[in-house]
Amino acid sequence: MGMSNLAVAGVGWGISTVGWVMSPIPTKVLQEGFALLGFDESEKLQDLEARVLPRLALMLERAERIPPERRVRVEQWAARLRSAIYDAEDVVDAADYHQLEKKAIPQSSIQLGIGRVHHIVKLKGTKLRRISEKLEKIILEGSQFLPELTGSIDNRYDARNPINQAIKGITTSSALSDVIFGRDSERGEIVRFLHEAPGSHAN
Repeated sequence: MGMSNLAVAGVGWGISTVGWVMSPIPTKVLQEGFALLGFDESEKLQDLEARVLPRLALMLERAERIPPERRVRVEQWAARLRSAIYDAEDVVDAADYHQLEKKAIPQSSIQLGIGRVHHIVKLKGTKLRRISEKLEKIILEGSQFLPELTGSIDNRYDARNPINQAIKGITTSSALSDVIFGRDSERGEIVRFLHEAPGSHAN
């Protein structure tokens, strides 16, 4: 008997989403944006990089084993997370553009031009703060159900299942190293984290 349509959909969604989750997009956007606009990332947003995204990536790699009634919630949560981070990316891009614009202002109109740019960048900073608060709420929600769900998936794992054997191919150390960015020590730590039993980490 072949894979069910639902199982195939689960595998496809998990693999495509894990590529985004473990790409540099989420944390790079936030780090650059906060530095550009002059404020520090909060502990919850640091937790996004250190714990929540790796847990989500591990879970998404096993998406076909998430019960359908629970998978919907995970998909909705991941979509909200992605949307909020893309909103942050738009803000950062706009602020960066106006910072570059400030450098190109002619000397004759520099006073007026810089004042306008400062005002725009300040507004972008306010908007990014609101997005960061939204992200914190999304992260908090995910941190409450991801560990439990990841653990329950791990307990249901069946290595003989051909779907699981196919998924296993994307969880090797070399594959993870290809999609995880950052300093070597941090990348190695995340690789080890993803290969350890999910239940071994306290929240």
